[in-house]
Amino acid sequence: MRRRDFLSLCGLAAGSCLVSDSFARVVRDVCVRAHQPYLATPRNPRLILSAIAIENGKDAPYLLSIGDPRLPPDPLSLLEYLGQFECVDIDDPRAVRRFCLRHIGEPEDETWEQFLSRPITGSDFTKWERWWESNQCPSVIAHRLLSGLPLDDGRGAPAHEPLANLVFNEGEWHGPWRDNVEAGSLAALACLQDRLNALDQHIAIHIEQW
Repeated sequence: MRRRDFLSLCGLAAGSCLVSDSFARVVRDVCVRAHQPYLATPRNPRLILSAIAIENGKDAPYLLSIGDPRLPPDPLSLLEYLGQFECVDIDDPRAVRRFCLRHIGEPEDETWEQFLSRPITGSDFTKWERWWESNQCPSVIAHRLLSGLPLDDGRGAPAHEPLANLVFNEGEWHGPWRDNVEAGSLAALACLQDRLNALDQHIAIHIEQW
């Protein structure tokens, strides 16, 4: 697992490069000292960014996710799998049956419709599951979204202690949450929300418990 410290959002000292001094003071008072959230969410967000507390405590680390990463989707049906992974034209029944007869077999005690609507199993399921974990897992989607935004100003980490950091975790192996982003504190969430607002992203951060 590679951990990439990224985005020193603002510093404890005056002169923050990304947020105003007045905002930094509010974040210190509300989030750091009082351990309360401070999220200036947009009125009509186009997207919800879930911040899931992954440990107990007043200011636990938060896993950022577009959706709930704890709830994997139902597996594809055989027909959906053939269209997505085997490049079969699923709108052509003859092409579907021809592929099945050549590579899978034919239904025995069921109709073709029932046969093709069964959820995938075995190696097909494993292939789909790895693809989903690498591409469609909600925490991976959040990682891809946030890593593509200009969240910092390119100066790198400040010399003084930062008020808030995000950490981008980049895994080397397949598995759920392989790539993810952690916000280490309520202050990080407050600053991230402020930066998303400044970038006009219309994204609202919602805090959830694991």
